[in-house]
Amino acid sequence: MLDARYPIQLAARLTGLTTHVIRIWEQRYQAVEPGRTPSKHRLYSRADLERLTLLRDVTHAGHKISQVARLTEEQLRTLATAASGLEPPVPPAATTAPAPDLLLEECVARVQALDGRGLDEALKRGSATLGGQGVLQRLVAPLAHALGERWRDGNITAAHEHFASGQIRAFLADLARPFGRQAAAPALVVATPAGQLHELGALLVGALAANLGWKVIYLGASRLEPGLS
Repeated sequence: MLDARYPIQLAARLTGLTTHVIRIWEQRYQAVEPGRTPSKHRLYSRADLERLTLLRDVTHAGHKISQVARLTEEQLRTLATAASGLEPPVPPAATTAPAPDLLLEECVARVQALDGRGLDEALKRGSATLGGQGVLQRLVAPLAHALGERWRDGNITAAHEHFASGQIRAFLADLARPFGRQAAAPALVVATPAGQLHELGALLVGALAANLGWKVIYLGASRLEPGLS
């Protein structure tokens, strides 16, 4: 049976990376060598997807792509295993579907307990199982919504919201670090309006943009004056 081949859009979805990052890793660091269609469009094999997933995991763990891009798959598995303390990662096609609802419940409970370490560990597990875009859309965004509802209903205090914002800000900064900022990348300024101190939504927008290759300039909460855009 011929090995399945995947276009770059599907490869990005399966690995949790963006097409921009995959192209940079290929062109600048020769991390993978995809096949090509007669019209020169990239096609990625299952082995390419596994390698990209391993590179995602080790860069999320803090390794620079420039230092790991040419390592063997076995070396990458060793780094990924050492970083996570778990069994070696498996190819994307064989990965069991994650349970974001359970992770969301755990994250909410960690916020209510003001458990910073536990919240950080839960978010990192979400990143490992859901991928870069997945953790933002299926865990962090629902978490921000859930915390907003609990704050509105009086089930958590402003202290809980500020605690969560600080923890999530640090997590999103780490998540965005592996994605190179190119000189020609479009820029996005992110802030909340004057007087608005709840910044989880702004943090999420900035992280999504950074994940897609934008240069994000984050000003923080209550930074935009009335009349400015």
